[in-house]
Amino acid sequence: MSKKNKIKKEEIKIFKQFKKQKIFNQVSFVFAALIVGIGINTFVFNSEFWNNLKTNLLENHNMNIEKKADLYIEKINWETTNLMKLVTWEEINNIKNISFSFTYNPEKVEVQDIFPNTNVTRLENEKWISTFIVNFEKAKTVKVWEDIINFYISKKWNESQNLNLINANFTDSSNTKYDLTTSWIIF
Repeated sequence: MSKKNKIKKEEIKIFKQFKKQKIFNQVSFVFAALIVGIGINTFVFNSEFWNNLKTNLLENHNMNIEKKADLYIEKINWETTNLMKLVTWEEINNIKNISFSFTYNPEKVEVQDIFPNTNVTRLENEKWISTFIVNFEKAKTVKVWEDIINFYISKKWNESQNLNLINANFTDSSNTKYDLTTSWIIF
């Protein structure tokens, strides 16, 4: 056997080994990618993580919507008017009257004018608490996010203050009293 044939056979062995190694690397890469893909799909599709990835709101069962209280306070054009409104989060049917109280620091905050579309009684036995009773002439349904009253608030100093809404309830047309959840606002 000549030297040329011996070199060619050795070269061919090297190429065969290289091809085997190359095929082994390619197969192992595909196998590893398959394992990682199955692992990711199992994690994503069979966990709560999948519900958070969904963009279809009807399919997302764990959608975290911040539910406000039954009654809450919102600012309206606060920078220019100091106007706030009392709003309902859910529809309330057959309201005859609704009552609620505000608590606040009377040295720094003052509840000024109140202007609803109905009859309002304001009771103040203490400086720091004001109770309001809103009477409707006929039983009324208050729609979701509908204003119950609007009111002006003034602050004596330019620092954050709290206005707490407490003791809210309503009476329906059958004279049944229902308690409402409430919240507060920092302004």
